[in-house]
Amino acid sequence: MKKYGIFFTMIISLFLHSVSFAQTDVEGWRYYKEIDANDKSEYKTFFLDKEIYRHAKNDLGDIRISNEKNEFIPYYIYNEYLSQKEEIKIKYQSNEILSFIKENNQYTDFKIIPLKEHEDLLGNQLTFDINQARFMKNVTVYGGHDDKKWDFIKNDYLYRTDTAEKLNISLDESYKYDYYRIVFLNDIENTNIKALNLVFDQKKVIYESYQKEENVDFKEALEGRNTTILIENKDRLKINNIKINSEDDYKRDYTISYRDKDGEFRMFGNGEIYQISLKNFHIEENNIHIDEPTNILDTLKIQIHNQDNKPINIEDIAIRYYTDKVVFKGTKGKYKILFNNKLATRPDYDIESYKNYIEKEEQEICKLSTLYQQQNKATDEQKKINYKWMLNIMIIMISIGMILLIIKKSGFKDVE
Repeated sequence: MKKYGIFFTMIISLFLHSVSFAQTDVEGWRYYKEIDANDKSEYKTFFLDKEIYRHAKNDLGDIRISNEKNEFIPYYIYNEYLSQKEEIKIKYQSNEILSFIKENNQYTDFKIIPLKEHEDLLGNQLTFDINQARFMKNVTVYGGHDDKKWDFIKNDYLYRTDTAEKLNISLDESYKYDYYRIVFLNDIENTNIKALNLVFDQKKVIYESYQKEENVDFKEALEGRNTTILIENKDRLKINNIKINSEDDYKRDYTISYRDKDGEFRMFGNGEIYQISLKNFHIEENNIHIDEPTNILDTLKIQIHNQDNKPINIEDIAIRYYTDKVVFKGTKGKYKILFNNKLATRPDYDIESYKNYIEKEEQEICKLSTLYQQQNKATDEQKKINYKWMLNIMIIMISIGMILLIIKKSGFKDVE
């Protein structure tokens, strides 16, 4: 029986060697993109795109970086927004320094109070404390480094109704202004701002860096009194927000579901979307938020409950999704990102253990090429190794060996 043991050991070793080879040879990967790296900094970085998400494994474990010698280069995948568990917000109070009315518009100027003397202010959001029970204000925001010259920042709305309120204005950038001027247009009620605060939301800055937005194709159908919308997530993106764009005025409840592996839809969220736009009044919340985005949501179904109203005339739907970046150490030259290898598993690189330090270093942003498909033995359908077949043969051989071992222990002798 010893000769059988040696034989089975050889079969297992050959199989494991074949699997290992598929993970270490560049020919084991079906797709790649070229990475154009200069010599601006020691560490190179780029964001994954939709084509990589579409063809790579769900856990991105089959991604590899190779150099011009076809050697694998250690790397790590990072998403700072999803890694940031705590909210980091800095809040500054302000003093009102001037208020006046001009042509029915109310002007109120504020000076931001720094937390420390000679501190540089930085903010990307304004929050308001207004005592009025119900109101709707068209607001223009200006910023300045003194109280003489003002730079236009944006127009927005503040409101409070019986069912909703909006008491903050999100700034499109992070500004370093020391003064802010708030103008309420056509404010015949002479609305009083009890307090204004400047907020720097660091997670908002990170969020803008690690997310993308684009319009998507969708299918729409009227089922009874409900509008059903289907969105196919073919690229397996981590969708975190869905925006319904329409010119209609509406106020509707909705539910959102995903299709599971059995083809059944399972609800995981619900809420209300609305949009009312009048001459002197505008209020909207047309975003459907997904709190825990995941790329396993291959098909999303939104049901809008119309009740007895006409369906919303939906012009388009936009999604926002999280993206991941890849960081590796290199020099000037041509690199590749390889992906789509069913046998590959996530590599274990030392660089992963000190990535938080690398994130504080300067990183060169690289560009990716178009998608290429490798035409070689490992990716040619007619020539590739059928590892499932090898595994079945190995299992059969092991079974035969076990039967022979049982026969021997039962008192039978090998027939010479």
